[in-house]
Amino acid sequence: MRFRVLSAVLVLALVVVGGRAGRAGDAPRPAVPVLVVEQEISGIPGMAEDAVSRQRLTLDTAGKRVLLESLPDPRAGQRGIGLAGSEFTRVILRLDREPQVIYEVDDTERVYRVRDADLSRLQAERDQMELQLTLKSRSLPEAARRKVLAENHLRADGKREVTVRRGGTREILGHGCEEVIVTENGREVIRAWVTAEIEGGASFYELYRSLGAFSKEVLAKVRPIAGLPLAARITVVTAAPAYDIEARCTAIDRGLSVSPAVFDVSEEYRKVEQASGIVACPICGSEMEWERPGGGIHFDPLTREEFRTCSKACKKTMRERLKARLDEAFRREAEGGKKAP
Repeated sequence: MRFRVLSAVLVLALVVVGGRAGRAGDAPRPAVPVLVVEQEISGIPGMAEDAVSRQRLTLDTAGKRVLLESLPDPRAGQRGIGLAGSEFTRVILRLDREPQVIYEVDDTERVYRVRDADLSRLQAERDQMELQLTLKSRSLPEAARRKVLAENHLRADGKREVTVRRGGTREILGHGCEEVIVTENGREVIRAWVTAEIEGGASFYELYRSLGAFSKEVLAKVRPIAGLPLAARITVVTAAPAYDIEARCTAIDRGLSVSPAVFDVSEEYRKVEQASGIVACPICGSEMEWERPGGGIHFDPLTREEFRTCSKACKKTMRERLKARLDEAFRREAEGGKKAP
């Protein structure tokens, strides 16, 4: 779940782009041109329904280095909400490294940890699950098949139809914006207010693939959109249940340059490993690390519930169980009965 939350937080940050200058004491190095924005985000999974996370983002104009920081809420007189449901208050995304990497930084404890930055597997999991549903639906009577496809925003041919349309206009922070609505198989996935008065939007659209929040079909449509979004509502669709996140820009600065050290972790900080909880394999009951399931991650196509297994043998058994459950549900649907529990 944390991978999906982190992906969503970074995507929203990149929809309304921004940054910050470097810390005192950074070694002199060629300055990096950046965009600078402060923003408010709501709807982050794991947060209270009315909770708002204040953030500041630094994005280099090449779109390869990103710094996302949690800001204190002056209205509440307290430190900011940790990013992605943790105590880490800074996230550094480095797409200029091989492999690409994400650093989560806790400045209070002066520690950091490292994650794989390529979250595109989230969409691969979704592709596999939706393909299974689409193929299985072909065995149903016409009315039942249409119902299953409509409930899951799928097409009978397995394709994804993405449309982009323009809406109204409004002003945000003194900049004229046009509404852009993106739908995928009839479901709205992006509603953004984009200004053509500020350059820089194209650089971060390329980051979306790595963050795994949108399908390749959506990415192909949003890539040509010119301008910079200053507010947006995003529907994150993966194999897990879809959810909405909203963001709005509260301040923006451009034409700034910062030290490259802004996108690095201080050598004085200590690296820590991911604290992975111990859970039981749902097949054999053996203990395993939640973050490192030996048999991989599986999703129930009916409920989108996530399962993790400990071994290849348990992986095979889990797939057989999920397939049997899907077969039973479709059999009941074909007979006009209720879905399997």
